[in-house]
Amino acid sequence: MTRSEIRLRNGVTIAIHSNSFRTVRGRTLCACIFDEVAMWRDEQSAMPDIETYRSVLPALLTTKGMLIGISTGYRRVGLLYQKHRDCFGQDDPDTLVVQGSTQQFNGTIDAADLTAQIAADPVAAVSEWQGGFRDDLSTFLADNLIDAAIDAGRPLELLPHSFSYVAFVDAASGASDPPMLIRSPSAIVRMASSSSTWCVV
Repeated sequence: MTRSEIRLRNGVTIAIHSNSFRTVRGRTLCACIFDEVAMWRDEQSAMPDIETYRSVLPALLTTKGMLIGISTGYRRVGLLYQKHRDCFGQDDPDTLVVQGSTQQFNGTIDAADLTAQIAADPVAAVSEWQGGFRDDLSTFLADNLIDAAIDAGRPLELLPHSFSYVAFVDAASGASDPPMLIRSPSAIVRMASSSSTWCVV
């Protein structure tokens, strides 16, 4: 046994690792627990939660191991929120999402103490005590607003070929899916880089 591992006689090791999508690769996993995954950095960071998720999936496939995420809700972005949005209340054979308040999961907590905590900070209490996601922490446009504006049943319509299209990608953001702007501008300024041509509108 070490400070971060317990080695069993059957060869199985119970270990604690940081949520780096680079260091968790190349292992065979019987199970994996993502603790407080809503607090991990999202896809806009250098250590995105979704990349760690993608990294452990191959390691679990060989054993048919289970991936468990346990977390307080937080922002309406990231891996936890995506799983909740897509799977909560759905008959999904692969994913079960359970949501509840502190009192529902831990009946030993005094109700009067919970009431006092909620009254002291009702905004934070939504996630800390009531099992929800906070509305005061969001990106410029929340996912649910974008989803509501999309007409999924409408076929793709492209403008005539007489229009000129320009795309700008902000690759310096460090995101796994960098932001991109597509426009049909009246003027185009082209900047050549060593590897590609960038278009600024």
